[in-house]
Amino acid sequence: MLAESPKTAILMLSMHSEQTLVRQAMAAGARGYVLKSAVDLDLAGAVKRIAGGETVLDPALDRSDPAADARPLSPGNWKSCSLFATACRIARLRRRWT
Repeated sequence: MLAESPKTAILMLSMHSEQTLVRQAMAAGARGYVLKSAVDLDLAGAVKRIAGGETVLDPALDRSDPAADARPLSPGNWKSCSLFATACRIARLRRRWT
């Protein structure tokens, strides 16, 4: 995603809290990782902070360095991320044209 649009700020929204997945997302270029179960997190504020260049991690996550020992995404996960990015671009174009 970042290769096609390097200025894109990525905030991962996931139901998985495993540190390995957080590390993989951050290593792949995400600027933040938020759990879907986060009820006390201001999601709009998190998006604004990510867009401003900050890193946002859900408070419920382990606070160790998410970039440490990062492993690349599997081909299947990478494809899922790529498909999601394509869907986002299509949605953005639809909004412009309607």
